[in-house]
Amino acid sequence: MGYRHPPKHTRFKKGEPSRNPYGRPKKPKVHPVIKILNRKLNTRNDEGKRMTVEDGILVNLVKNALAGDHKAAVTVFKLRNDAERALGERPLTAAEIRKQEAEKKERLELAAKLTDLLEEEAARGKPERPRKPPEST
Repeated sequence: MGYRHPPKHTRFKKGEPSRNPYGRPKKPKVHPVIKILNRKLNTRNDEGKRMTVEDGILVNLVKNALAGDHKAAVTVFKLRNDAERALGERPLTAAEIRKQEAEKKERLELAAKLTDLLEEEAARGKPERPRKPPEST
């Protein structure tokens, strides 16, 4: 007994099966290209976080496309189309987001006007029209 000497009754017995028959699980294999692309760079993104090599390549590709490099622009659009296909949906463009926000604002304004009209009718003493119960099918 003592340091690195467990009690005899708890030690492994000869011929006894292992208590860990499959051993320690192996680490998953990672392809070297993926290792390199996932490395962190000292360059920081807009949020102040360190970028990966993959992010840096994409940022440079977009910068080149904006600078007028036709091949880079074509590559960026191909990557976007591939990403959309992989997601199974197309992300909203900035114009579509603005349109949705405008429609939402318009609906809220109409709801406020309707509420004001109902309050005015109630103040004048006009009874509200009875609502029809929803038809069950």
